[in-house]
Amino acid sequence: MKYDFPTGMNKPEESGLSLYPNPVKTNLTIHFNNIAGQSKFFEVYDIQGKLMAASKTSEDIKNLNTEEYPSGIYIVKVRTEKSNYIARFIKIISR
Repeated sequence: MKYDFPTGMNKPEESGLSLYPNPVKTNLTIHFNNIAGQSKFFEVYDIQGKLMAASKTSEDIKNLNTEEYPSGIYIVKVRTEKSNYIARFIKIISR
């Protein structure tokens, strides 16, 4: 006998934001999925909330140099005219 319990949860939607490689050593690629053509303002914060970088772009892909960042966990916040996105990445020391 098989039981199927509904959870009331819908299938998760595509994030709209991809970060790779993750973990990163020196260069992080921020890919803005399905939000092309819109102005995007993004901010990068360390885990304590310190602003590490901020920029505005209309490109679909943005490269971020993380070479000077200390190792740790970082949060990327992206705002558009219609949406907000949040993702995180881990910075590791390159050797």
